[in-house]
Amino acid sequence: MARKVLRHWLGLCARVEQAGVAPVYSTTVRNDGILIAPARFPHATLYAVSSEADETAIAFRDERSGKEFSNRLHPGRAALLLVGEKGDLLASYNWKEKTGN
Repeated sequence: MARKVLRHWLGLCARVEQAGVAPVYSTTVRNDGILIAPARFPHATLYAVSSEADETAIAFRDERSGKEFSNRLHPGRAALLLVGEKGDLLASYNWKEKTGN
């Protein structure tokens, strides 16, 4: 059974790679209570970020621009970020810009 599941997973990964699907963002946050949901547009990416976790630190890297974003978001809160293709923060809601490169 495990071999069958592994074969299926590897086949799926190969098809995703072949289709040219690439991650929109990367993060080291591994808390199930934090959601980072991107919506990619031709010249910007809209990130909806929400937290239901006790942990307040959130950090992620926009893969298109290479820009890193970090902030604190308290449980039960949400934030929106509109990130331009060069990493500039075009608009935001409930997010104080703390960026690095």
